[in-house]
Amino acid sequence: MADPTIDTQRNEFWQTLLAMGFDPTTAASGTYSGIVLDARVFEHGVYHMKAFELILHFLFSHLDSTRFKREFFDSWPIGDARQAREFRSHAFKWLDELRRESVEHDGMWPLDVPVRKSFVDESKGIRLEQVLWTLAAYVARVLLKRGGVWAKYIKHPLIESEAVQGNVAGALKSCRARYARRTRDRQQAQH
Repeated sequence: MADPTIDTQRNEFWQTLLAMGFDPTTAASGTYSGIVLDARVFEHGVYHMKAFELILHFLFSHLDSTRFKREFFDSWPIGDARQAREFRSHAFKWLDELRRESVEHDGMWPLDVPVRKSFVDESKGIRLEQVLWTLAAYVARVLLKRGGVWAKYIKHPLIESEAVQGNVAGALKSCRARYARRTRDRQQAQH
């Protein structure tokens, strides 16, 4: 039986990605065509490695596009096995750096979410999902602080006050809820 907490985390992760502008249809094109991207891709998907690459590319590019271009210039887009290894190596180093810096400075990376090279190399399973969930939340918090991509969703006075008062987690949850409502309303209007 599936753990409802994990299913909730998967759905929140997926909604966070979508709210930040991740478009699974556009992402799964070119060399990544045919990949089915959804909230459970790392649990059972055969495309977990490619999904990991696409999602990391998206998150790292949002976090610091200049750094991503500089550090991944020789491994993105991925065209062969060597580039895939280099991509995972760069990704592990950056993830580990974010974890270490967060533990020392801002505490945005939970202590109970380790980053290990084996998680990145395997690119599947609940431990990797926890790292990705944490990274997505981290990037979303950074974007909220910058007022970037999420700024268009932060229009409601309650959300604005939460973000201004430093309740970034509350503001993030409110953003996801608004995005989910807007998506549901759009889907109902289409039917």
